[in-house]
Amino acid sequence: YGQAAGAHQARKGMDLLVSGRIHTYQMTSHRFPFVQAADAFDLLFQHPDEAFGVLLDWGE
Repeated sequence: YGQAAGAHQARKGMDLLVSGRIHTYQMTSHRFPFVQAADAFDLLFQHPDEAFGVLLDWGE
């Protein structure tokens, strides 16, 4: 009922990502370099219907 995921669920999610059983690229609608984080948050808050999955790329 609206509770945040606990440590067990977070660990299970990370295990699924690491094992390759979940492919985040299929859930990513937008990718921003971290220096454009303000633009990413603007998209999320101003146009939520356009933003399915937004990632900040810390490698750029």
